[in-house]
Amino acid sequence: MRKSISISFLMIVLIYSGSNAQCFSRNGIMNESCKSMTIVTPPAFDVGIGLSNAHIFKVDVNYITKNEIVYGGSIGARLDKPKIPVINQEDMSFNAFIGYNLVGCIIIGVTAGVSQYTNNHIQDDKPLKTIGFKNDIGMSIKVVTNYTSFPITFGCYGSKARIGMTIGTIF
Repeated sequence: MRKSISISFLMIVLIYSGSNAQCFSRNGIMNESCKSMTIVTPPAFDVGIGLSNAHIFKVDVNYITKNEIVYGGSIGARLDKPKIPVINQEDMSFNAFIGYNLVGCIIIGVTAGVSQYTNNHIQDDKPLKTIGFKNDIGMSIKVVTNYTSFPITFGCYGSKARIGMTIGTIF
């Protein structure tokens, strides 16, 4: 319930807030619109932290190239181990990201990676614990804003395994 309320609040703030975003149009398509925006010129690094609905704490690093292509990766781990064993519990994840920096203020792309799972079940009246890996494909989007003197990114991501939110900055 808390996560739903916080995600809804963040979405409302982003929708109704006026923000100055970075803008860089290499091909000249948005040059007139970009003149009124604050410009943070690529290449740049985007660093963020996040939390998913599976209680995976995530750190991600993305590189924005001069051509506005974004490459990155993330590592996630479960910091709190549940006291009661959970069936098919995700413990760690490793993801790669490739995307595009739209108009300099929205980073959107796809993620692919692997997640480590611990499966707790009972076989022949004995608890059995197995560890395995599953592939992960999803999507990620980040909005770049200038609420402060440095750019802040607010993002969300989703895959077949989890959904989550991130917050970060651009260097």
